[in-house]
Order: sequence, then C-alpha cells, then structure tokens
Amino acid sequence: MLNAEWSEVRDAHRDEDGHEDDPTLMDKKVVEYFDTFWDTADEIRAEASRLLAALGIEAAR
Repeated sequence: MLNAEWSEVRDAHRDEDGHEDDPTLMDKKVVEYFDTFWDTADEIRAEASRLLAALGIEAAR
C-alpha cells in the first residue's frame, strides 16, 4: 500500500478536529496488509511447489 493510500485511510477516519476516531484503525490496516501479503506468499509457494512437482524436482523445505 502506498503512503498516499495510508494517508487516505487515516484521513477518512478523523473527526472534525482532526483527531483519529478509531485509534486502532492503523493497527488493523497494518494487520490486514500483512495478512494479504502472507496469503499471497502462501499462494506463490503452493504454485512453485506444483511447478517443481510437475518438473519432477523435490522442493526443499
């Protein structure tokens, strides 16, 4: 996620005085971001294992 996207998320959740209305929002967004990152890594790992298996190569663990 680009810095501008983080800023948009944060700014969308500010009250009229500029204070964050959900102090845990950015923590939640960070967790969401890394969950997506790890899910994608798991998908890549699974596809790589299938490719190696198709080529007859045993994947190192």
